[in-house]
Amino acid sequence: MGGYIGFSRSKRAALAEEFGRYPATRAAQLLGVSTAAVKAVLVPHEWHHASKYFNRVDYYDISLLLDYADGETEGWSTEELDEAAETIRRLKDFKAPKTEENLFRANVHFILWTGTRKHPVANQFHYEGIVVEQHGKRLVFYTPDGKVCKMEGSNGTDVRPQNATPLAVKRQLNKWKREHEHL
Repeated sequence: MGGYIGFSRSKRAALAEEFGRYPATRAAQLLGVSTAAVKAVLVPHEWHHASKYFNRVDYYDISLLLDYADGETEGWSTEELDEAAETIRRLKDFKAPKTEENLFRANVHFILWTGTRKHPVANQFHYEGIVVEQHGKRLVFYTPDGKVCKMEGSNGTDVRPQNATPLAVKRQLNKWKREHEHL
């Protein structure tokens, strides 16, 4: 049974879909909710490899929820009906938590990769006293050369905040934006 269908997914992943188990993106489409809601509310049932890089993808069992949405509930107990209704309600009412914006000045060291997949080149950058804007785990560095986005905790990224008043950081950011209007 092992093997792949093209380069996208395994044969077992295709079999799982026949039994009503889907990856979060497909489950969200079928249920009419967001992918974030599926990942937050439902528990993964199994996982399968996908793509030529053998990525691990969680699969969610939504067969009962699809039956409930289609009205195919003959023989269901009251508890099963209530549980399905509650799960659908939680999926539809899900609101992703708001990320807090955070501006600060920091000494920053990070790596930007260039080159090709076969011949990658790591370019190291170090800036002192630049403005950093944080949105959840995403960091935006306002460097003299332009904006750079990195994820917090990514390999080679080191951010060391400096003590600076919020007003001073705001002024530095506004100055940077005036100097880089062409970007």
